[in-house]
Amino acid sequence: MPYQERLLRIGQELGRRLHEKGMTWWDKQLAEYQALPVWKDFPGEWEAALAAMGGRSEDYPFWLLTSRSMQYAWGGNVGMQLIKEVAGNIAGHGGVILNSNEAQKKEIQDGDWLEIATPKASVRARAVLRQGIRPDTLLLLGQFGHWATPLAKDSEMPSMNPLVPMTLALTDATGSAADVARVSIRKVATR
Repeated sequence: MPYQERLLRIGQELGRRLHEKGMTWWDKQLAEYQALPVWKDFPGEWEAALAAMGGRSEDYPFWLLTSRSMQYAWGGNVGMQLIKEVAGNIAGHGGVILNSNEAQKKEIQDGDWLEIATPKASVRARAVLRQGIRPDTLLLLGQFGHWATPLAKDSEMPSMNPLVPMTLALTDATGSAADVARVSIRKVATR
C-alpha cells in the first residue's frame, strides 16, 4: 500500500475547518484520513451496531453481503421482462445464496423460502445452495428496494437494503457505508 500523505493532509485540513465551526460529529471519520492505515476491527464495528439495535451476535450469526447485478443497471430497467429473463439465467439471482453444508445442518433445501432478519427488519428469499460460499456468509444479488429505485415486487426480488442499518457509527470517511449486515435466517412456509 503506498504512503498517502495527501490523504492525511486533506483530513487534517478538513478537521481544522470543522473544528473552527464547532463541529465535532465527524471526528470518528477524521481518524480514517491516514497516510498508512492501521488495523481496525471491522467485524467489531458491525457487532457493536447489532448490539445498539438490541441484537446479540450469537442470535445473528450470518454476514449478509450483496453483489451488483449487471443486468439491472442500478434498477433503471427492473420492469423489463427481457432483462428478468436474462437475470434468471444467472446462478443465484432472485434468491439468497448460502453454503450447502450449512443449509444441510439447518435442514434447508434448495428453493425453500427463508426469512432473513436483523433486530429491526426482515426480508424473504428462496434458498440457493452453493459450496463456494463461506458457511457464515449469505449473498443477495442486486440492490432492490432502495427508496430511489423501482421495487421489483412482481419479480420477487429480495433485497438487503431494508436490513442494512443506517447509522453514523458505520459511516466511513467518504460518507458511505459497506453493504454488510449481521442477520439470522429461518425457514418459512411461503413468501
